[in-house]
Amino acid sequence: MTRVCIDLTANEIIDRFGGIGRYGYLLLESMVSLPAAERAGIELCALEDSAGSVIGAEQALEKAVLSRRTLPLRRHRWQRRLVTGKSLVNGRVDLFHAVQPLALPLWPRAKVLATCHDLIPVVFPRQGSALKSNWIVLRETAVWGLRMRRVDHILAISEQTATDLSSRLGIARSKISVVHHGVDAKLFHPRADPVAARRKFDLPERWFVSVGSDHYRKNHRALFEAWCNAGPDIPEGLVVVGKALYESTLQELNAKVVQLGLQHRFRWLDNVDDTDLPGLYCGATAAIAPSLYEGFGMTLLEAMACGTPVAAARNGAYEEVGGDAAIYFDGRSVSALETTLRQLSGDAQERERLSQAGRRQASEMTWERTARQTLEVYRRVAETKPPCTP
Repeated sequence: MTRVCIDLTANEIIDRFGGIGRYGYLLLESMVSLPAAERAGIELCALEDSAGSVIGAEQALEKAVLSRRTLPLRRHRWQRRLVTGKSLVNGRVDLFHAVQPLALPLWPRAKVLATCHDLIPVVFPRQGSALKSNWIVLRETAVWGLRMRRVDHILAISEQTATDLSSRLGIARSKISVVHHGVDAKLFHPRADPVAARRKFDLPERWFVSVGSDHYRKNHRALFEAWCNAGPDIPEGLVVVGKALYESTLQELNAKVVQLGLQHRFRWLDNVDDTDLPGLYCGATAAIAPSLYEGFGMTLLEAMACGTPVAAARNGAYEEVGGDAAIYFDGRSVSALETTLRQLSGDAQERERLSQAGRRQASEMTWERTARQTLEVYRRVAETKPPCTP
């Protein structure tokens, strides 16, 4: 019997239950829900406190950590490095699944599998002077290379991420397994109420939705400019859902829509609850994903599961996730994005095709499938790899 500990410690920091924290819980929940025969040879447990004890899977799914005070990020990372290893030893853990590879535990006496979601600092660093950008890439390549070589095996969430690991860090493909995320079909479905969402957020009658923060790679400026160009000719407003990381960006966008007289059709919604997202998707003419780099494309799957047509920038991961169920554009071209918005606004037949194709695509990418494939990775790592050393 291999005792596998799922890392849920991301939920003790300020961004608790963000994407990585949610990934850990959904994965554990899905594995626990599988028939016992499919979990044969694997005993699941979890760690939700970086300085605490290993607990049972069922206890972890009570999510008690979400009601506790958050830890400062620095303290969280040092505890993961210096204390978590002792917890794994005391918990007789054979394999530790770190759901993100930062601050890996020292001396765990267990094999370590780390999920790599993307390589943003290496592949798409913040743009500045050529000298500064090159320095960032060199530094992050060295740091991430050392980090990834410490683990016994890497679970990449897409072929795009696996390719980046190999081409940018020189990691052997034999050390990488690709397992896609699933979509939470209990939350994202076409039966959500768009009328309630429209009333709650005071939305225009028709809208495009884009989900994601204003992180520089998300490319919201290009989307905003394309929508401003097309706005006078189409009925759709623009609704952006995500954290506004840079107040100056939001102020600039608001000033521009006022200048153009489009303020009643533009909304930037910060801190939206997950339960409100399906209604925002279901009521949208289409979901637009303009990001220039991603390790996956969770928002594509969420929209597709809601039956919302999807248009996405070509960035590798999006094509992998969306397949033939989305239309794609050059994210660096405002005119290409504008053409896409006009096309989706005026072509009801194309929207219906995308809606049906998207629902089929999302139905195949389930957390149940993710859980099964992850369990197989656990078995392979437990059988073939020696314990990692710091």
